[in-house]
Amino acid sequence: MSGKTRNWILLSLLVVFTIIGVAALVERMAQGLILANFTSVLPWGLWLSLYIYFIGLSAGSFLLSTLVYVFGVKRYEPVGRMALFQALGCLILGLIFILIDLGRPERFFRTIVNWAPSSVLAWEIMFYLAYIVILLVEMWILLRPDLIPRSKLLQRIHRPRRSTILTPKEKSIVRILAIIGIPVAIGVHGGTGMIFAVVKARPFWHTGLFPLIFLISAMVSGGALLTFLTAFFSKIEQSRRGQIVRSLAKLTATVLILDIFVLFIEVVVVLYGDIPDHTHPYNLLLAGPYWWVFWIVQILGGSVVPLVIIFGRRTSDKLVWLGGAALLIFLGVIGVRLNIVIPAQQSAWFGGGPAAYHFLKNPTGYFPSSNEWLSSLGILTLGVWGFWFGRKMLPLESEHGMAETDVEEKDNTHETDN
Repeated sequence: MSGKTRNWILLSLLVVFTIIGVAALVERMAQGLILANFTSVLPWGLWLSLYIYFIGLSAGSFLLSTLVYVFGVKRYEPVGRMALFQALGCLILGLIFILIDLGRPERFFRTIVNWAPSSVLAWEIMFYLAYIVILLVEMWILLRPDLIPRSKLLQRIHRPRRSTILTPKEKSIVRILAIIGIPVAIGVHGGTGMIFAVVKARPFWHTGLFPLIFLISAMVSGGALLTFLTAFFSKIEQSRRGQIVRSLAKLTATVLILDIFVLFIEVVVVLYGDIPDHTHPYNLLLAGPYWWVFWIVQILGGSVVPLVIIFGRRTSDKLVWLGGAALLIFLGVIGVRLNIVIPAQQSAWFGGGPAAYHFLKNPTGYFPSSNEWLSSLGILTLGVWGFWFGRKMLPLESEHGMAETDVEEKDNTHETDN
């Protein structure tokens, strides 16, 4: 099969999946939450799990970009813009998921209009707004030099001598925005973890480690996605791309080991304490109906196998293997998010809970409905289309970084003086 034929097949499948997914989204907006398998006991499911997943991807991607624009790690400069674009795209997907999870999504603006300073969620909304502004401004400044040659309108607005370089002032603005963005990005996803942590009725969530766990897994998922995209879709020169992929893969694997260590500590402490309200969700996590999500998706597929590949002698230098390992980590974090949301709700929050809901069918059980799966597929396909168009239309990769623009600017100044 030729490459062109394969591309047409993939494109056709993407179109079909998009049509099916968007139709499910329209059906969800028309008929409401009745299409989801939620109950009075378990009101959060797949959509909310994917919401925190993509918000984490966004925060992790942005924090990776700060390695370039704050800490000056030159090896990652070619993918710095991609990390920011990835952060913006994942944020949009995450917000779409939480939007369809709302019973009345058209009322989302009330979180801003009726802002309550005592609410963690209200502060989270402010962090979102600030985060969006920072991402858009930073991306515009970084993309402007390469966008100007493509647009006659931009060429008229900007002076010719400054049209294809970043000025020292712009570099300073990018660095300041990136520095401000660090606590904001931490607030975006750490705040999401805080929303869970302040729910006193759920001991599984009510722990000071929860915001930290959210942030660490955000770095893991963001690094995994950037590694995967760079390995399989980057147009950077082959040898340099290989260096970036190997470095990103090892960085992601290191943070993944830290993530596993924190999870191990949490599980050991809770099980050793042997407090029934605390241990029951963990028993569900480890040996409940969806034990396979933890042991197979999260631990085996999302942790053990990728670590063996990344640090293995025969596979640690091969881009295809490293990209595949990154994809496994990327998918494994979905299991992490599902394991955060579902087991805690399956555990009764008071002793007579199951008896009180005896008239409901499977009151504490949950498996996503067909509409939940298909509407999620629709949102994911929109993300794929966004990445495809963004890669086509925007200069998301650069063989040179901000350091080289200084040389170019000096050369242009010298020519003007002559």
